[in-house]
Amino acid sequence: MHRVAFLVYPGFELLDVSGPAAVFTGANRALGQHGRPAVYAVVLVSAAGGTVESSSGIAVETRPVTEVRSGEVQTMLVAGAEREPPLAAGAGPPRGRRLPGPPPGPGASGRAGRGGTCFPPPALSVGAPPPPPRVPSP
Repeated sequence: MHRVAFLVYPGFELLDVSGPAAVFTGANRALGQHGRPAVYAVVLVSAAGGTVESSSGIAVETRPVTEVRSGEVQTMLVAGAEREPPLAAGAGPPRGRRLPGPPPGPGASGRAGRGGTCFPPPALSVGAPPPPPRVPSP
């Protein structure tokens, strides 16, 4: 199972969590429709754990990021915000390597890319993500 953690903080943008989380659960659903096991598990974490309110006022329950054990999470994504950057909200700077995403716009290959970064969780092993699920055609 490939665990994906979303680091949230007060004032985070809910769509930055719900959209990508829906993609992971959609991949699991597609696999299940073909008799294959789920590949992804999504977990929400924050600096202190507990209830964290988004910029739209919708609150989510989280685990403290400090309780995430080594090897438990393979990918950690940091949600964006409308009002406050994560440092102002007490989440602290990400620790570990910064993994750049593909550059925005067309690259040297001429293909469009997505901008973005992700930070491996502190003190956690960072393995390569599993290959995308292959869903057989009907």
